[in-house]
Order: sequence, then C-alpha cells, then structure tokens
Amino acid sequence: MSVRFSPDACPGCGEPLRPKYSTYRSGTRGLLFPLGLLGGMVAVIALLWASFWCAFALTNALFADANLPRRDMGFLAFLFQIPMVVLIVWVARTGWGWLHRLPKKFAAGCETCSWTGPCKVYEGERGA
Repeated sequence: MSVRFSPDACPGCGEPLRPKYSTYRSGTRGLLFPLGLLGGMVAVIALLWASFWCAFALTNALFADANLPRRDMGFLAFLFQIPMVVLIVWVARTGWGWLHRLPKKFAAGCETCSWTGPCKVYEGERGA
C-alpha cells in the first residue's frame, strides 16, 4: 500500500516528513467520509429495492402470456436478479474503496527543526 503526505517536506527546514503509522492512523477524515458512508448505504438499499422491483416487472413483461405458475415466475425473477445484485455489489465495493482513499488529517512534527502543523495522508492510492 502506498502512502503519500501533503506537505511531503517540512515547511521550516525542507527535510522530508516521514511520520510513523502510529502517528497518522487515528487521523480524522473530512465531512465527505461520513456523508459518503450514509449516502452509500441509502443508495445500496434503494438500488436493491429497485432491482427487485425491476426483476419482477421484467419477468411479468416477458412471460405474462406463458401462463407459468407463480413459483416458476418467481424463479425466473430470481435469475434476472442475480446479475443486478452482482452489479450493485461491484459498485458498492468501488465506492467503498474510493471513500477509504480520502485523506486523513493529523498533526505532524519535524524531527530536525521544531515545526509542527497539520498534515494530510493519502493511503492506498493505486499507481502512486
């Protein structure tokens, strides 16, 4: 996992900042993190509800004239539901990963000079 700091060098003396994990692991996240979690939970519940409704509507539209028993119609709706749930899970995992790559703020200090100040840490970025 890659870790990047902002600022990456001490503003006082220019030495690179390399805080230990124990320093920044309990850093605070911005307001976007809890809003994203709450919005994501609401979105996943709404998407699951909509996918169930759409699966039954699609099954009824395609097989209404087939005179199938309700049990068979339910099984066909379940088969339509599988790819929709897979897509919802993939979108939720992508959003979860994006939220956890948001920066954390913590108080950093330089070991060379006496500078202390706010610093952001970006964890888990791909390609960085």
